[in-house]
Amino acid sequence: MLGKSTTEKDYTILKEYSYDYNTNGNVYGKTEYPINTSGKRTDSNGKTVRYTYGNNEWPDQLTTYNGQTITYDNSGNPLSYVNGLEFTWSRGRKLTSVALEDNSSISYKYNENGLRTYKDASDVTTVYEWDESILLRETVTYKSTSRKVDIWYLYDGNGSVIGFEYSYTNFAGTLVTARIYYEKNLQGDVIGLLDARGAEIATYTYDAWGNVTSKTYVEGNEIPYELNHITYRGYYRDDETGFVRTVLSAISTKVLIIAARAAIVLMTLQQYIAVIANIVTIVSIVLTVKNLHLIYRWVYGT
Repeated sequence: MLGKSTTEKDYTILKEYSYDYNTNGNVYGKTEYPINTSGKRTDSNGKTVRYTYGNNEWPDQLTTYNGQTITYDNSGNPLSYVNGLEFTWSRGRKLTSVALEDNSSISYKYNENGLRTYKDASDVTTVYEWDESILLRETVTYKSTSRKVDIWYLYDGNGSVIGFEYSYTNFAGTLVTARIYYEKNLQGDVIGLLDARGAEIATYTYDAWGNVTSKTYVEGNEIPYELNHITYRGYYRDDETGFVRTVLSAISTKVLIIAARAAIVLMTLQQYIAVIANIVTIVSIVLTVKNLHLIYRWVYGT
């Protein structure tokens, strides 16, 4: 199908992915095969994931993913999701809580502009501070130790995030401060973290749709590695759900959900491509027009 990715090979994790599309251009099958370093399949028996679109009035709305049912409210917001996730919404499209499969939950608060100001997860709370639509600072508090970590984001003259500075007081009472820079490819993906000396302390790889296929860090750099949320295309990724957030949408890197007819709220990059044909081009245009200033804006509540 023209404009659609039908096969993809990841030489980092030695996997090949084959995609099938329906007549509406939506992915209905994804098959994974093991390959060798030459790109040849080492096993012809692939592992297939199936997508179903069962809403006749909304043919692009995903209703099952690999046998798991996805349900929606009357506004098109997802209520039940894959892997046991359940969502609660208020005032239209404000996501107020997520119930996880392990029976823990996450709650969110927003400012008058619909930007997230607070997140309460099982192990941490996070406070977000903004300058209009630019994320300036996070304060992360670990519940088990009450330790607080301040994160200040660094931007270049074009408004593109280039790294972050973090600080905390260690158990000896000493203030620890460090600056981390992002190593990016030409597409804006964060492929590594660099310390103040320019030494690479962590690496990331992605598939064509933005899923993180591998990530590693150099021993002794666990703290900046765990604090970093900026990954594919410079988007902000939540650890608890795996969703990434952009000016356009909140994206799950596993499954697509189109949550409202007028606004795409939750989706996967795979399905985003099935819906608008070429996410890389679209996102590049949007980020160019917006001068990268809005890449952190959550659409929940906007």
